[in-house]
Amino acid sequence: MSVLVITEKPLACKKIAKILDEKNSPKLVKLKNVEYYRAERGGKVLLLVPAIGHLFTVSHKKEEGKGNFEYPVFDLKWVPNYEKLALARKKNRQYYQYKNLLDIFKKVSQVCNEYIVACDYDIEGSTIGYKILEYCIGGERVSIAKRMKFSSLTEREIINSYECPMPSLNFNLIESGICRHEVDYLFGINLSHALTLSTTKLEKINFYLLTIGRVQGPTLAELVEREKSILQFIPEDYWKIKGFLKFQGKKYPIECVKKRFYDENEIDRVLDRCKNKQGVISDIKKSDFYRNPPVPYNLSGLQDDAWNFFKYNPSTTLKIAESLYLKSLISYPRTSNQVIPKSLNINQIIQSLEKCTEYKSLCDELLKLQLVPNKGKKTDPAHPPITPTGNIPAEGLNKTEKNIYNLIVYNFFSIFGQPAKFEKTKYKVMIDTDTFYLTGQNLVDKGWLKFNPIVAKGLKAEGLPPFNLGQIFDVELKKEKKQTKPPARYNPNSIRKWMEKNEIGTKSTRSEIIKKLYERKYIKNKLIEPTKIGMSLIDVLKRYVPEILSVEMTRELERMMNKIEMGEIHKDDVINNVKERLMIILGKFKADEMSIGKSLEDSIIKTYEEQSIIGKCPNCDGGTLKILYSKKTKKRFIGCSNYPKCTTSFPISQKGKITPLNKYCKYCEDEFGKKYPMVRLQLPKKRPFTTCVNWANHKKRTDKTKGDLKDE
Repeated sequence: MSVLVITEKPLACKKIAKILDEKNSPKLVKLKNVEYYRAERGGKVLLLVPAIGHLFTVSHKKEEGKGNFEYPVFDLKWVPNYEKLALARKKNRQYYQYKNLLDIFKKVSQVCNEYIVACDYDIEGSTIGYKILEYCIGGERVSIAKRMKFSSLTEREIINSYECPMPSLNFNLIESGICRHEVDYLFGINLSHALTLSTTKLEKINFYLLTIGRVQGPTLAELVEREKSILQFIPEDYWKIKGFLKFQGKKYPIECVKKRFYDENEIDRVLDRCKNKQGVISDIKKSDFYRNPPVPYNLSGLQDDAWNFFKYNPSTTLKIAESLYLKSLISYPRTSNQVIPKSLNINQIIQSLEKCTEYKSLCDELLKLQLVPNKGKKTDPAHPPITPTGNIPAEGLNKTEKNIYNLIVYNFFSIFGQPAKFEKTKYKVMIDTDTFYLTGQNLVDKGWLKFNPIVAKGLKAEGLPPFNLGQIFDVELKKEKKQTKPPARYNPNSIRKWMEKNEIGTKSTRSEIIKKLYERKYIKNKLIEPTKIGMSLIDVLKRYVPEILSVEMTRELERMMNKIEMGEIHKDDVINNVKERLMIILGKFKADEMSIGKSLEDSIIKTYEEQSIIGKCPNCDGGTLKILYSKKTKKRFIGCSNYPKCTTSFPISQKGKITPLNKYCKYCEDEFGKKYPMVRLQLPKKRPFTTCVNWANHKKRTDKTKGDLKDE
């Protein structure tokens, strides 16, 4: 008897195969450049094949006589991914990778009479497994398939999930996943076609691909609104008193009871009264406050702390967390849960981590306690919170992986600790008739902080000397001119939190949506600024089709898809609702197509120009180095905008993305006395590296020049 086991990723497939094989030595099978495994357990042959993500995707049926960008598009179909790559199959390795893998799934399924889906237990994993089975054995027979449900790639969980599988797939979860893909495709393809078609009728631009989605639209609109409020902000002058109390050669900052003065004459009167006067402690107040231990990590909490402590953007954090999961070091990261389940063997995890020197002393102390975990408000029936599995890394982790792993381990330790106790002291300091305050806090009891060195290191708890009532001090006061500040720009993590608060996107997709906005050149920088095309796109959509940018509409659709998962409504109800909404939106688009295109024209031209500029020309005044294309060879190169007066040019790679870095090569400045711009080159399937445009003319490589060309 043979069993087809569908896994999601090659590394997960290898681990699961090794665990399930009775001898822990599954046979590696190579066929058509596809690797899968043959294991034996309980008298059955297990054939484990990895899916490498989605092998099927949503597409649409093209009508004869219609152009490539005609809309509306409502007639959807699911197709193998390789079919979308068919036109480029001679050049595209992915075409063969996807096609060969599906061929193997089909071949293996024909010799099996049992089927198990062992993909990640979430919307995406459920959809991946279902679509493969539907293709291999037909939609009707999918009902006989079983489902392994696990939250970590540990031996205990994998064996348990295999021996006690769910008797059938979670079809509500599958329906929700299929619906989400189809809804996103309907919005994406129709809005992108409508936007792009509006640019094909312009005089200055023949074609410019523009895209927007149902979640990207409201998110970009929020970023644009924040940018407008920053640009429109008019700063107001104010003054504040910067003061110090002097004691035993040290200065302690004191704060005036009135923090801001909008009238300079008023602050001058206060400073005149206090001139050459001493400060007197007129009152002392002490109070205790507590900082409770953290709650267990869900994905959002992990992304928050990774940004706060290491400035890792949310997509990086998710990528690293998934890597740690595949290495069996942590539980499944795509979870909303903040409550440790009773079934989790806490003592076993801590005892296993005790073997690691770095954690031993903390584990020893924890094992002396009655381990009652703190808990948050959010739950997730699919997976527990993110916790360490207890496995010690067999191989060394890189710096980023180590930082994320330590966050997870120390957070896990911290949830069993007691609240940290602080003592706050507030001294009232009178200088003549004016009141100032000196405040400080002491950490009295570390509590859970002793289990979390990352948080403890960043904690400011500087105590004050024990001053007495009536004690007199010399003081130093001066005024500082300030200006009110505009609203802060969003960063990748704060806009992700805005999306979470407004219930748009999912825990798994929010970071990817932000990443797409960067890739499409709608936003830039870590402190996010919308680009000209991003600003213009939102202005146009708000004027003609504001429904696209509606948070309420997007949130409503998210809730409807969640109801599919709960079995409360059917997928077709949501799809029909979306089509009705799109008919109204696209009707407005069609009526104003020319006006929409004209409104976007200038920003598109400016975006083209900005993307081609590399930096200042080192050989002439006023010249700009730009990416240009030869009329004769059609190849690209970097040349000066002052041509033919200036003939400066540099060869560049014909493949890959080139990004200016707004800095200059130090070696060239020292060696040639000129400033040559630095660029980042991202070649296909390669790590990005930085280089100087003049690299080809460097006389020799030295240790100094190696710094100009490095992996990132």
